[in-house]
Amino acid sequence: MDDSTAFLELSALLTGLYGPLLTDPEDRALNQPIATEYARRLRGTFGDKFKALLDAYKALATAIPKPPVDDALLAKLRATQAFTDNEVVARQIVNVWYFSQFNDESGAQLIDGDFFEDGAVWPRIKAHPIGFSTQPHGVMGAAVSPMSKPLINPQTGRMNWNTAAHIMGTAVMGDDPADSVVDRWGRAHDVPNLWVVGSSVFPTASTANPTLTIAALTLRTAQAIHRTMRAGA
Repeated sequence: MDDSTAFLELSALLTGLYGPLLTDPEDRALNQPIATEYARRLRGTFGDKFKALLDAYKALATAIPKPPVDDALLAKLRATQAFTDNEVVARQIVNVWYFSQFNDESGAQLIDGDFFEDGAVWPRIKAHPIGFSTQPHGVMGAAVSPMSKPLINPQTGRMNWNTAAHIMGTAVMGDDPADSVVDRWGRAHDVPNLWVVGSSVFPTASTANPTLTIAALTLRTAQAIHRTMRAGA
C-alpha cells in the first residue's frame, strides 16, 4: 500500500469522513490533491511521528484478507503502541480535515492547511466560510440587530435603500438542483460542462463589498475545474 492511499484511508478512519475520502469516487478524486498537501505539511511538522503512525496503519490495513476501514480497524489501531506514542498526530489529522489547520506538537503554533473553504466542519455547522448558510440572517443563525431599519419604510411604503448595489445570487449555488443553479464548486446542475464564477453564485449577501470573495471563488472554481479535467469527469 502506498503512502497516498494509506493516508486517505487513515484520514477516513480517524475523521469518519468515509464518503468524501473513500466511497464516493467524485469526492475522493477532488480530495486526493488536498490529501497530498495535508500529508506533506503534517510530515514536515511531525517527521518520524507521522511516519510511525502511518506505518502502523499500513501494517494493519495490508493484512490478507484486507480488513474494511471501519470502527473495528480503528480499535485495532488505537491498541497499538505506535498510536499511543503518536496520538498527537492522529488528533491533528482530524483537525486538518475539519478546519484545514492543525497545531504542532507543542500546541503553540497553528499551521495552515491552505484549503480552508474545504473544511469538513462547515456543512455540519451550516455556515460555510464563503457565505453558505442554511440559518436565517447569515452565519450560524446570528439575529437581526434591533437597531436595524425595517425593510419597508412605513411612511412611503417603499424599500429602505440608501447604498450602492452589487448584483448577486442570480445563479445561486447549492446541493439541491431544485433550488440552486450550480453546485458548491460552481458547476451547473443541468449543464455539466458549464461553470459559473462571480457574485451570481452567492447564496446570501456578504456584509461588505464582494470583490475579494468573488476573486476567492474564482480561484476555488478554477481549482475544481482543473481537478475535474485531470480526473476526466
